[in-house]
Amino acid sequence: MMRSASDFLHLGFGLVCLGVGPLGLGAQQAGEETRNWAAKGEVGGNAFFGNTSQSALTAALSGDMGRGFLRLNGRTGFAYARATNEAGEIVTNKRAWDMAVRLDFDSGSSAGAFIVSKVESIFEKKIDLRYSAGAGVKYGIGGDGIQVEFNLALLVEKTIPHEGAGVPEEVVAKWAAGFRLERATDGGRVRFETVTSVEPEVREPGVFTLTSRSSLAFQLSQRVGVQFSFVDSFDSEARSRGAQSNNDGQIFFGVVGTF
Repeated sequence: MMRSASDFLHLGFGLVCLGVGPLGLGAQQAGEETRNWAAKGEVGGNAFFGNTSQSALTAALSGDMGRGFLRLNGRTGFAYARATNEAGEIVTNKRAWDMAVRLDFDSGSSAGAFIVSKVESIFEKKIDLRYSAGAGVKYGIGGDGIQVEFNLALLVEKTIPHEGAGVPEEVVAKWAAGFRLERATDGGRVRFETVTSVEPEVREPGVFTLTSRSSLAFQLSQRVGVQFSFVDSFDSEARSRGAQSNNDGQIFFGVVGTF
């Protein structure tokens, strides 16, 4: 059964790559058909000095592109932080990166289907590598500057813990229920966005992860703005791998560029 789950995982990644291929070829034929795309880059951080010293840096790049009934969107992010411990030593207390790609099959109605894949590494949660792939359905509504989406997917996920974590690698089936809200006001100069996803295991719903990302951006010019963000991540099994806490949260300020 473990072998068949891994085969499905590899198949999911292959389907995403097959979806990316036609879109990449379409970029070479931009003069033949009209296509729409958008991209956004973010850089943020914070620093504290004095009795306690801490510094953090975050960066992210996201974008989407549509062609016909296909729409590809993705996001990659990186976070790194160092702090002074009780012994006065400067240590790395956060190092994480992630990448997610979703290919939507858009029929022009409120409902649709998609395939998705994700890979991440989280130092503070003792995860050397975690990757997943699957397929799902979505339902979206919008109007007057508001876009709302609900989605549900079935994933196959593999987690490779850090060496010394004392737990083995595992492959599990998971549900992924998501919610996304975007609201633009003041002619698009002020934008609020929140994305939440909860992923319980199919066999053990009490074992789950939850990720929430919210941001409030103020556009300073056509391309540049400032952004306040809140990110919260919960993993019910993090402490069993040797992490100090199951939950990690971060609030940071940054600059965002759209193109």
